Amino acid sequence: MKTLRFSWLAVILILTAPSLARAQQASIDMPDTVSSAGCGGSPPPLVNVPPTADGTSKMRVRIKTASAGGGINPLVTADNIPLTPCMTGAAVANSVMDAIHTAATTGGVYTCAAAPGTCGGATANPLSSQNWEFRVAAGNTCGFLLGRFALGGLFHRVYAGVAGGCTLPVKGVIASTNAGNPLEVDLLPQYLLQVNPNGVTGNVTVEAYHTQGGANPRTERDQNRVQRHGPRVHSSVRRQSGVLAIPRRLLP
Repeated sequence: MKTLRFSWLAVILILTAPSLARAQQASIDMPDTVSSAGCGGSPPPLVNVPPTADGTSKMRVRIKTASAGGGINPLVTADNIPLTPCMTGAAVANSVMDAIHTAATTGGVYTCAAAPGTCGGATANPLSSQNWEFRVAAGNTCGFLLGRFALGGLFHRVYAGVAGGCTLPVKGVIASTNAGNPLEVDLLPQYLLQVNPNGVTGNVTVEAYHTQGGANPRTERDQNRVQRHGPRVHSSVRRQSGVLAIPRRLLP
């Protein structure tokens, strides 16, 4: 039995035969909740950075990930991320992405590959999804995944997670600001799930323990049995999570 814990619910997957690979993620959210006449417009637009920001306003982000053997990968610290008056959360997220890229790759500590997107190109491509995989250059070992979706109104959220083909978790994400802009760090806002059929046909049961009211836990089962084919497995899990009212997205 595999147990997955979210910040607001717990999901239990009971697998008859397939196995489950899970990827821990953290997020930094810069919501547009500041409304000020100083940003112009009538009514004033919702932004992330207040109009009182000045030349000293900045953010700082640090990412800590685990390495093989129980150690810690080189820390990635992005200091002095500039903030200007009336920046939207999306603009701040792009600046954070690019600053983390610069901090990680300076000195050749990490390498970066993008799929999709362009490493270091979040600000230059503000409407494109960005998914960057960082690996420790020495030995080409597992590092971390950095992403920002251009779907579902998530422009203002940056994700740090487990790199492809890796299982080592994100140990921590720390973010701070001196500009007074709303900033939220959520250690486990979501999980990326991958069910490995292992060449057999099996059953998947999802139980969600939650605080939404009504039946608890909510249970959904794949009555048709999960097939050997990977994409069918993931589509099945997505359908079940939809019944459970869990936000979900099927990734390629």
